[in-house]
Amino acid sequence: MINITQDIYEYLSGVAPVVALAGSRMWGDRNTPPKTYRPNDGPAMCFAARGGRPDYDARVLRVSYKFKFYGSTAVTDKSPQLNACGLYSATHDALQDAIFGHVRYAGAELIGQQIEEFALNWPYILAFYELVAIDG
Repeated sequence: MINITQDIYEYLSGVAPVVALAGSRMWGDRNTPPKTYRPNDGPAMCFAARGGRPDYDARVLRVSYKFKFYGSTAVTDKSPQLNACGLYSATHDALQDAIFGHVRYAGAELIGQQIEEFALNWPYILAFYELVAIDG
């Protein structure tokens, strides 16, 4: 089976606006950042598959991914270097209609929504993307 999470990570690691904001604070197959992360460290993202299905034959996969974007603030009232929305916007621009690795289509399922991690009192932006990948 193909590793779409790895494809996403490698692709976004090469997108300058995303790297300028997140640096190495991108974590695949995670729902929350590592315990050592704090929003004041700078914007960060976590992403993980939330489900999907094979299409036509076993070579084509349609997978939905959840992305969570963290920052010291979720909205744009401060510098993009601090807010989750700036990283969400850069990532959205990179993913929408993108082709990379095994992925032949990426597109938003749900645009970013501001939410809060209640246990931690951290603001974040939640978004969902569908990716269509081909093995082979």
